[in-house]
Amino acid sequence: MSVYGATSAASETFADAALSACVAAAVNKGNLSSAEQLKVLTCNALGIKDATGISRLTELESLSLFGNQLTTVDIDGLTQLQQLNLANNRLTQIDLTNNVELRSLYLFGNRLETLNLESTPKLEKIKAEKNQLLEVTFGQMKALKKVYLFDNKMEDIKIDALPALQFIDVRSNPMPDDVYDYMDGFEGVKSSHDGNTENWE
Repeated sequence: MSVYGATSAASETFADAALSACVAAAVNKGNLSSAEQLKVLTCNALGIKDATGISRLTELESLSLFGNQLTTVDIDGLTQLQQLNLANNRLTQIDLTNNVELRSLYLFGNRLETLNLESTPKLEKIKAEKNQLLEVTFGQMKALKKVYLFDNKMEDIKIDALPALQFIDVRSNPMPDDVYDYMDGFEGVKSSHDGNTENWE
């Protein structure tokens, strides 16, 4: 496909010019006939404000929109996603209901107040530090190994349903001592929190 053709097709799908241009470049680089064939898309630090249309790229397995200006992102249609990086944006919420294949999730540096991970049973790593999180809901997540939630506003956390957990960081959260004791009671799990500063990583 020509550069002109790819750009025209992308323009019909995406309202944001920077996102449209990034998608068009990825289509041309991959020598694809349409944006819907993309499996990997990286559009970092481009000043993107509107991700409308991204959910139509249903073959995506990896998506990175790191360091943009997004306040909302609709990824309902991205059911094949395994890696998602939306860090350093302005998100206040994220719906992961249909993203059941996720393995890694990067959401740090946003404005999230709640995060529900119940629909991501294959998730292995979550980085959601430096938000405004009051609550994180885990489901039965047998693969989750590493959790980074430091610098939020959480007063409690439940990790009973995370049998593969190896490391969790909840420093700089207003948690009482009994929550620290609860976390320290899990054998094989290294916990970094304000009650064990000597072990900070």
